[in-house]
Amino acid sequence: MSGGPGAAGAPVVSPTKLALVMALAVFVGETGVHFLLETYRPLGPWTRSLLDAGVLLLALVPVYFLVYRPFWRAREASTGEIRRLSRQILRVAEAERERLARDVHDDAGQYLAALKLAVATLERTPGAERPEIRAQAQRLDQLVDQTRARVHEVVTTLRPPDLERRGLVGALEQLVVECGNRFPQARVHFTSQGCEGRLDAELDTALYRVCQEALCNAVRHGRAGNVEVELLCSAQELRLSVRDDGQGFEVDEPSSMADKIIGGVGLPGMRERLALVGGRLYIDSTQDQGTLIQAVIPLKEG
Repeated sequence: MSGGPGAAGAPVVSPTKLALVMALAVFVGETGVHFLLETYRPLGPWTRSLLDAGVLLLALVPVYFLVYRPFWRAREASTGEIRRLSRQILRVAEAERERLARDVHDDAGQYLAALKLAVATLERTPGAERPEIRAQAQRLDQLVDQTRARVHEVVTTLRPPDLERRGLVGALEQLVVECGNRFPQARVHFTSQGCEGRLDAELDTALYRVCQEALCNAVRHGRAGNVEVELLCSAQELRLSVRDDGQGFEVDEPSSMADKIIGGVGLPGMRERLALVGGRLYIDSTQDQGTLIQAVIPLKEG
């Protein structure tokens, strides 16, 4: 792919051509000024200054049509193309998550089931009644159960099965329940209003991922004791709010707890994901006073 001056799609205007057009505009303007001054001599003392200003504006007209407007159109086209490619990357990433989750579920599930059967066989083996062997077999059985639970968490994180089966509300309800079970020190509560039926699949996924990230930040990094998740749906917009009473951070400080609590690609990832579906992310947080994260997606009429 060419990387020359015309690669961006905007017409290239040479400096010489632009200078000639501007000179022609100034010449025409000055000729008109001279004609007006000769024809209407009683004009006031400020007339010459006003006419010179008009000539200057006339000289800037070619700059607008030959430089600024093509550049702006090319910039808009590039922004649209970047957004389209970003959405495509996001779709590919979600498809890869789904494939990876399926592989982990199938392969790890089979091995864990075989290991569970092997432990059960070991417990029935002659001599297994010895206390030390029985204790080891029980420990192995517990490790298999813990590993199976962890694999289930990983698979659910990669691909939320309830999102397709139960819709966004059902998936968020299950996410809140699993978050409460995994982090019993935090009380997580979910409410929704006006969100009956399925939404657009991309909107569902975007809001689910934002809620997933916000909950993780609140209970794992923010050390919140109470988290309120609210989903409001109207004809104009979708609004997801996650409010916690955790340690919070100073949003305006670049080196604040924002980088530690919402570290890595969490916060930029949420913003980018929402931007791709026309949404915005709002954050209100104060040190030691909790955090409010809101994801707002306007809905197109019709």
